[in-house]
Amino acid sequence: MSKKTSKIYFISLTEKIKLIMMKSHSFPTFRYSHFFVFIILAVIFFSCSSTNKMISQGNYDDAITLLTEKLSKRLTSGNISQLDHAYNLANSNDFDTIKNLKLSGQPDIWHKVFDLYTGMQMRQQKVETLPLEVLNQVGYVNINYDNDIQISRQKAAEYYYALAKKQLEKPNGDNHVSYGYLKAIQEIYPGFRDVEKLIVKLKMAEPLYIYYHIENDYPYTLPPGTSKSLKSIDLSIFNTSRYRFLNKKPPTDQYKVFVQLTITGVKISPEKTGELSYTESVEMQDGIAYELDENGDFVLDSLGRKIQIPKLKTLVCYVTEFKQEKMMMLIGKIEVIDRKTGQTIGMKTIKGESKFINLYANFKGDMDALSRETFELVGTNERDFPDDAAMIIHAGNRLGEDAVKKVTEVLDNVEL
Repeated sequence: MSKKTSKIYFISLTEKIKLIMMKSHSFPTFRYSHFFVFIILAVIFFSCSSTNKMISQGNYDDAITLLTEKLSKRLTSGNISQLDHAYNLANSNDFDTIKNLKLSGQPDIWHKVFDLYTGMQMRQQKVETLPLEVLNQVGYVNINYDNDIQISRQKAAEYYYALAKKQLEKPNGDNHVSYGYLKAIQEIYPGFRDVEKLIVKLKMAEPLYIYYHIENDYPYTLPPGTSKSLKSIDLSIFNTSRYRFLNKKPPTDQYKVFVQLTITGVKISPEKTGELSYTESVEMQDGIAYELDENGDFVLDSLGRKIQIPKLKTLVCYVTEFKQEKMMMLIGKIEVIDRKTGQTIGMKTIKGESKFINLYANFKGDMDALSRETFELVGTNERDFPDDAAMIIHAGNRLGEDAVKKVTEVLDNVEL
């Protein structure tokens, strides 16, 4: 460590007070000078007492953070003395705790040991930025904690991994407990063995419960009964092994996600019937004929027999095709909310469409002239158009299906 050369003057609290009192006599008004002295003394006292209180309460790292900030701006003997006390007492306590944990011989100590070593390293990194004179005052010694951190991290991860695997291998093992162990490993040792794969596997195996609520914000009147039907759309019919939808609010600890589904618009196309007329024809064999030459004589083969050719006739059918159409579309949005944090984790637009299409046709002519596609219309008839209420309810079910799809897309890309 290179030496820094600078001259530092340390001012004690008593000296500060004397200096302030001396300066106060030069003020024109005795009352205001004493008030000024009181304010400065209060600030100094509060500054010193706040760190003293932290240290007395065992909040050494909070005190060290505050003291290093002060000493980086101005050096005082009081702050250096406090830093010396807090820094060395914090390290001493942590070393004693680590020693006692290791002597216990228990296998569950290593996460705590890892946290302590990591804390000491961060504490050291905070203090080592101060001038050399301060470091000498507090008896600073640079310690390499990297090996201790790695060893404790490795042992903690191996301990948690063994517990997680033990639960996973049980016929009725608790997946929630296993997941907790694996997440602990992920926090202290990212990339450890196959932890990432096991977490994904557990997330797929354990269902995520989703409570949803439906609101109808469409401002216009809907057919009687449909508004109530829309607000009771059942998403549970789309449940999977991963996602379970609940339309009645369960106890808070029994669901992780809340989904607000809001219907914002309804589009209705008028009933219409289109008409299309066309002709279909086909040539078919209708007996046989004999081939004639240019003179009108029969053409003979090598054995002297008349050459036969198929006799064709054209079949024709006149078709009038009708197409009945009616469409209903519901438009809405979903907001996916993490119950624990109350934060919105995704918003998407949703829609559900109900279509009525009926094709029928009238025929005049030879039905054998029809193509396969057109022949399927034989026997079809005009139908009554469905009413608006029925189509809205059907569109609502399709809206629910799209909502589930969009919710799944959001949740597949977040970690809860």
